Amino acid sequence: MLLLPLGHPARLGALGQFALQDGVWGGKRLLPEGWMAQSTTVQPVDRTEEKGYAAGWWANKEADGSLVSSLLPADAYWASGHDGQRVYVVPSQRLVVVRLGFSPEVDGSGLRTDELVRDVIAAAPTS
Repeated sequence: MLLLPLGHPARLGALGQFALQDGVWGGKRLLPEGWMAQSTTVQPVDRTEEKGYAAGWWANKEADGSLVSSLLPADAYWASGHDGQRVYVVPSQRLVVVRLGFSPEVDGSGLRTDELVRDVIAAAPTS
């Protein structure tokens, strides 16, 4: 058995792939069907400081239909970790992007991760 550190990109990539597959892993359903859609849908609230926050994920589509980031597809969502670590899932592109790094002095927008995902989508071959 190969043990990887928690922040290892393969583990984070597997988490993103599990989300992309709507909770199915190795052909077995581990989460109820539709769990990811529900947990990545922003619910309307009176006030929030966390734009796009759903149930443990940040979603690119707000409750009113507006986009958090115009650089990303509407169906994109992501997990945001310590000091800039991110796992992006873009179902419409069948894509998972993992960004690791230690960036304690850079705010979220300074990481330019939305641009990274946009550029990966642009570079991907079209089918």
